[in-house]
This record gives sequence, structure tokens and C-alpha cells, in this order.
Amino acid sequence: MPLHFIHLSDLHIRVNWEEDQGVVISSFISDITNITTHLDLNNVYVVFSGDLVLAGDNKDLYNIFLKEFGDALDSIGLTKEKRICVPGNHDLSRSWIRENKLNHDGVLLQSLTEKQFNDYVVSPSFLLNKKFENYKTFEQSFSSFGISNEYLTGKGWTLNSDVGVYCLNSAIFSSGESKSDYNNLAIDTRRIHQWITDCSSKYKVMIMHHPISWLNDWSKKELELILKKNFCLLLSGHEHDQQIDHSNTSFGNVVKCVAPALFTNKSNELGYAIITIDSKAGVSRVKYRQWTKHQSFVSGVNFSNSDDGIVDLAECSSIETIETIETIETIETIETQADGDTYTRLLNNNLEIALKSYAEQPLIWVTPDISKDCEASDDKKLNKNVDLPELILSPASAIITAPTQFGLTSFSHYLCLEAWKKKSKSLWVRFDADLIKPHEVKESIDRQVAISGVDLSRLECIVVDSWTSSDKKKVKLLKKISEF
Repeated sequence: MPLHFIHLSDLHIRVNWEEDQGVVISSFISDITNITTHLDLNNVYVVFSGDLVLAGDNKDLYNIFLKEFGDALDSIGLTKEKRICVPGNHDLSRSWIRENKLNHDGVLLQSLTEKQFNDYVVSPSFLLNKKFENYKTFEQSFSSFGISNEYLTGKGWTLNSDVGVYCLNSAIFSSGESKSDYNNLAIDTRRIHQWITDCSSKYKVMIMHHPISWLNDWSKKELELILKKNFCLLLSGHEHDQQIDHSNTSFGNVVKCVAPALFTNKSNELGYAIITIDSKAGVSRVKYRQWTKHQSFVSGVNFSNSDDGIVDLAECSSIETIETIETIETIETIETQADGDTYTRLLNNNLEIALKSYAEQPLIWVTPDISKDCEASDDKKLNKNVDLPELILSPASAIITAPTQFGLTSFSHYLCLEAWKKKSKSLWVRFDADLIKPHEVKESIDRQVAISGVDLSRLECIVVDSWTSSDKKKVKLLKKISEF
């Protein structure tokens, strides 16, 4: 059975706004009641991705939320056990920040590294979690799944054998004001990695308040890599502007959904989404609902850019764009064409996915000139170019460099494809140095050899993408690869 997430964000509950807030909430409850009559409630969860109240200082706002939302959801059958929560910047206590400004700002100004931050949040000196005390108390009463633990930085949960969710607190470094938060927020990556190791769910979902763009540089980079390798879905909010991004990676599909605000005021563009995860296909569709001037929710055509308010993700990806060389576990689902070569199709597909990174460009491959000179001359006759066909026929150790955006990733896929086609199934395997650890090398080689259908003796070359000599971890990775 498919699982459904009703994704809400940025509710901003406040007092004495019955003529605005009350109208929207009442209509939402009526709408969601009608929608859930067509769903199996055993497979429905409500996700609140932050900014539940306008001011986390005020306990009364959380009590109002419990009464207006908690009681209404209970009556539908979406009880505490069907709710998932994370905090936003409005859910923290700004009065606590003001009272502890010296310590709070002092921590933020230190520009902690990833390790320093991860060490800090589990140390006795970690005090920033105290600004979430009101939210923590509320969450324990309202939902069974959230960030609540000793440190409040995040926690993972298994919903069923197919789906697990990680509730991430992106507001640990938040000052409560967007102008101070942008590009400065940090996340506890250590706890995420620990959960990934422990979680056996087929599909993993990340839930956080802020979109990735709000994180600091190291948090942004690490989370992007984590999502590409381990998650099928990211749900966030904060920007009050719906966005959906569906991207293919060598590890599978990642869908990122930024929710529209459920409430700012009744004249704004408000809405919510229902995301479906199929047990076989993963994230299959997003159905939007939008608020209208007639004070009701209807199909969210403004959000989906479709006639029915639905983004059909199953149509966005053919089976060949889902299954790639790195997903050997599911390769059995690909039907081999009678006149085709499955592995050739996969290599072709990998190249096409890499080319799609240049979203505004047509999928056209132009073989680059590779020069042995540091600076190529405008006069091509003077350049000492590498003979690519010869390199493919007789591979040799080489470092190929170019500025960013010059298509080296695409070129790495091209080399593997051409070697396979031109040398009677000569196997070149490829690694992305940003996505693989040294201890994973042998397992990945075994997978790629198995999927190619040839013997290990046919392995002639290993291509390492995203490698740099200035990164000690990548140097260690290359040493491990050189053992083969």
C-alpha cells in the first residue's frame, strides 16, 4: 500500500485572529476530512515542517495549536501517532536569546567546523537547546515523531519496513530572524549518519524547516551528499513559496519539496501538499491544494502548473533514469530488450543524467580536446593533444583537470561508455570521490562488475571523478583504489 504525507508548513498560530486564521484552519480541516475519506488512514501521516506558532516564547500559542489542530485531527483519525514535527525559527524563544545574547552570539561567531559543531551539541556547554523548551513540551504532547531527545538536534524514526523519516532541527543556530540566519545555519550531521547506518527502511525521508540554501557552507555540502546517497525525499518550508525539484543521481531519485505557507493571512497564496510514496516506485506524485478568494481549498493548479493540481513524478522518470550503475540492488527490474545491451543502456543513461545537470542546454555531446600543455594555444596545430581513441584502447594513469562547469563529470561517463563500446566490453568503473568512502571501494567494484556481466579480469581502468590532491580523505581514497 502507498504511504501518504500531508505536508503542512508555516502555520504561524497567533491569538485573536479568528477572522483570518480561524477561517483558514476551519476550511483546511474540512478539506482534509474529505480527502482522507479516500485514503487508508493507516498509511497517512501529517508532517509539520516548522513555524507552527508565531512566537515560541508564548506557551499559550502552543496550547491554542493543541486545541485547534490537535482536537480536530483527532476527530479525523490523524492522532498523535500519525503526526511528525520539526521546529522553525518562529518556534524558538527569542526572549531566551535576548537574555543569553552574549553566550548565544558568541557561539555563532566562532564559525565552528562540522566536527566542532557536532562535538559542541553533545557537550555539557551546549545551551542553545534551551531556546526550544516550549516547543519541546508541545511536541511531546502533540506528535509521536519529532526532534525531541536530549540534544534536540534531530532524530530518526522508522514508520514501516519501507519508509523511515529523519526529523532535523535546522534552527539550532537560528537567531529567530531571517536576515541573520541566511547562509549561517548548522546541522548535526553525525546523528544523521548514525541513523542511516541503523535504519533499514527502503525509502528515507528528510524533514526540516529551512531549505538547504539557508545552511552554512559545510552543512550545505554535507547534507546534499547525504541526500543524494541515502534519501528519496526532502520536505521543508520557511520561504512561504512552493517549490519542487526532482533530480536524478547515480544513487536514485531525490525529490525536494518546499511547502507553501498554510497560513500568513487569508489574502495570501496559501496551501499544502499530499506526497505519495509507492512501495515499488518511491515518491510517485505530489498533489497540491490551494486557498482561494472564495475561502476554500481546491486543486492546487498554481503550485503544480497542471490542470489537476498534481505533479506526477512517475512520469518524470522512466525506469531507465531511475536504475543506474550504482543501484545494483534493483537492477533486476530492468527488462532487457531482445536486441539491446542492458549495460550499454545504463552507461548511456549515466551520461545523459550528467548532461542534464546543464538544465538549459540540449543533450548534445561534444568530445573535448584534451591537451598535454597547461595552456592550450588558439592555434590547434601547436597543441599537444591527447589521442582519446588511443587512451581508451591503451589506458594509462593520468590526471585530467579543467575549471568547474567544463563537463569533467560528463567526460568521465563518456570514457566508460566508449571503452565498453569500442573494446568489446572492456570494463571501466567510475567513482565519485565526493560520494564514496575508502572502505566502500571493493563492494562498489564488485557491484559494477556483477551488473556488467563480465569477469573481473575485464576490468581495465578506474575513473575517479571529483578528485583533488588537497583533500586528505580523497588522497586516502585514491590509495585504496590503487590497490586494484
